[in-house]
Amino acid sequence: MKLTHVPFKGAAMARTSIMGEHVDMGTMAFSQTVGFDDELRVLAILSDKRLPQAPNVPTAKELGYNVVMGSYRGLVAPAGLPEATLKKLKVALDKLSEDPDFLEDMKNRGTPVQYNSGVAYEFLAQEQNEIAKKIWQETPWK
Repeated sequence: MKLTHVPFKGAAMARTSIMGEHVDMGTMAFSQTVGFDDELRVLAILSDKRLPQAPNVPTAKELGYNVVMGSYRGLVAPAGLPEATLKKLKVALDKLSEDPDFLEDMKNRGTPVQYNSGVAYEFLAQEQNEIAKKIWQETPWK
């Protein structure tokens, strides 16, 4: 199959173009498909296992594509942030990452929570960059 890369400034524009039949398919975070069940068909999930919110949607690996990727978000602060402030933020985020109401809300939005902080998050970001780099090297969009 030959595909033409059509860049968009965000998932909302891509989703609208798919729904308007201007493009045939696209990629976006699962959460950006929630609420569009009648307009969009999620073909595969790029995580290592199926999502609880979409148990009938196979992973890319199940379909024979060795791609595991996510749409991760991180919080950053200015360099030189006072240590006491940084500690307060970390305690608050640690607490939020275990809050059942927050986790349930995120699940309902199609946004599973995988909480990492500090070095663990840096490792995850580097790992994702390497995956994207490898995909680009093997199949550049030209």
